[in-house]
Amino acid sequence: ECQASSLDLLFSDEAKESVLSRASIPTSGTFRPASSLMATFGGLPINGEWEISIATSLLEDAHHGRLLDWELTVDAKPCVARPKWEQLPDPPSTFSPRRLHTAVAVDNSIFIAGGFAKRR
Repeated sequence: ECQASSLDLLFSDEAKESVLSRASIPTSGTFRPASSLMATFGGLPINGEWEISIATSLLEDAHHGRLLDWELTVDAKPCVARPKWEQLPDPPSTFSPRRLHTAVAVDNSIFIAGGFAKRR
């Protein structure tokens, strides 16, 4: 005989306990997912349509169920650039090649801001 059950699970990369640490599927609590959420979704746009897929490795006709509700909450944190200033020896022997930067010369000084020293 089948019985109704409900799951109230929260998945977070910062959770102490992995969802895989249990002998059976937990029905409630906060767990670290089997795969990192940041590695899976990092860099993807938040806006748009999201789709959830549910699969079982059990026999198709052995278990049936319905998903009644689901929610996705995204805690987006803005990326803040942190400048790194360094003073070159006087006089500098070389400048590292850069791209996508801004440079300003004032008197005998050159101020370089932004850009990349290596290819990304």
